[in-house]
Amino acid sequence: MPTHSIINRLPHDPRSQRGFTLIELMISLVIGLLLSAAIVKIYADTSQIYRFQSAVSEVQENGRFASTFLRRAARLAGNFGCDASKPISGSTLSDAENTRLQFFNGTPPQPTQPVGGTEGGAASDELILRGTTGGGIRLVAPNPAGAAANLTVETESGLANDSFAVISDCNTTHMFKINSVSGDGSTITHTGTTLPYTTENGARVQEIEVVRYCIGPAVAGGDIQALKRLINPGAGETCPNNGVELVEGIHNLQVRYGVDTDATPDNFANRYVTAPGDMSRVKTLRIELLVRSLSNGITSAAVPYTLEGTETTPAAGDRHLYKVMTNTITLRNRGS
Repeated sequence: MPTHSIINRLPHDPRSQRGFTLIELMISLVIGLLLSAAIVKIYADTSQIYRFQSAVSEVQENGRFASTFLRRAARLAGNFGCDASKPISGSTLSDAENTRLQFFNGTPPQPTQPVGGTEGGAASDELILRGTTGGGIRLVAPNPAGAAANLTVETESGLANDSFAVISDCNTTHMFKINSVSGDGSTITHTGTTLPYTTENGARVQEIEVVRYCIGPAVAGGDIQALKRLINPGAGETCPNNGVELVEGIHNLQVRYGVDTDATPDNFANRYVTAPGDMSRVKTLRIELLVRSLSNGITSAAVPYTLEGTETTPAAGDRHLYKVMTNTITLRNRGS
């Protein structure tokens, strides 16, 4: 076979090599751009879906935590000793302490109730819950020397100096201030119990708290709000400014009080009102929480929400995700 015929068929023969035409290059470029645009669109859509799903989970988790916390606190409120149905028999707290701490509704000596509150209108309300903490500490020696005699209780009581407490034997309950507790927790000096107490009727000492729940600026800053709690506020302290943050992303708290308005009370709420002056007829609470995502740009446009029967449309640039969570809570310890 002639040598030149073999060479002519070799792959590197310049006469057998061809490049892409201009049209083919342009078509390839267009296809590549379309594929790139599709990939970018898929990525953007996936990222937005992920952000939306994360915001939904965040809002649900924050709202569920806040709702569970308030529901549990409200159900425990009103326990002021052995028999929660009986009113406080007496108190040696000063009028200034009662007014500041709001152990009572209004001016003492009104009966202590489990709940109180202040109405905020369109702004957030404040909810006040009152009651004891823990199961109490057993009195192990009577104080027959007088109502002001030191109380002797079980050691390692866990009671704190400058706190507030009740002593109860299921017949009477008295409120007082703990001045100091001995090192082993067994001896309590106090402002007086009005009556002496003995060990025969199972008297116990329990710390009490007045807890205010409100909405205030979150630690994260910006325009983020949070559910806050302030226990036994000091002089000049307010819940929004001095409260401890419980959960961020809660932007409004609305409380309605279910009252028994029957002439002969049957212990069932038949009307919901704003904070009433007389809390003795309150049987249930209806709490609405406005929960907002921490990040903006979650929705494609401002989405209206309905709080307390009023529909509100956020500002045009507000594309946060909003959710209203409603809880109806029955008070177990209603006081008298």
